[in-house]
Parts: sequence; C-alpha cells; structure tokens
Amino acid sequence: MVLYGTLWILLLAYVTIELSRRVPAVAGGVRGVSSELEEASRVLGASRLVTLRRVTAPILGRRSSATWCFIFVAVIRELPRR
Repeated sequence: MVLYGTLWILLLAYVTIELSRRVPAVAGGVRGVSSELEEASRVLGASRLVTLRRVTAPILGRRSSATWCFIFVAVIRELPRR
C-alpha cells in the first residue's frame, strides 16, 4: 500500500503534529489525579487495569475528549480541500 502523496499520510502527519502540541494538557490532568485515589482502589483489591478504568479514566475523560476535539478541528482546518 502506497501512502506517499495520499490524504491518509497528510492526516497522519497533521495528527502527529497536533498531538505533540496537545499532550501537555492531558499530562497536566494526569498529574492532577490524586495518588491517594489510586492507592485506595489498589488497597481494596483492584488491579492496575481496573484502577485505570474505574478511577483514572473517568477523571481524565473530559480533558482527553476535549483534547481530541481540538486536534480534530486543527487537522480538518489544515487538510486541503478538493
């Protein structure tokens, strides 16, 4: 499959560029999650995956979905129109 000069490679390039600009916003949210919440989940017997799914992901859900929306808008604005 040849990707050179296709819309897919442009989309991949723009998503990569925008993702590198938006990751600090999500990283700030990860640092904002209290480690005590995760520790409490682990003490109560949850695995790391369950802790991620039930504690961390709901807290970061809005922030990460907003980040993906910003990436989508930025990429759509940059893609060439046909």
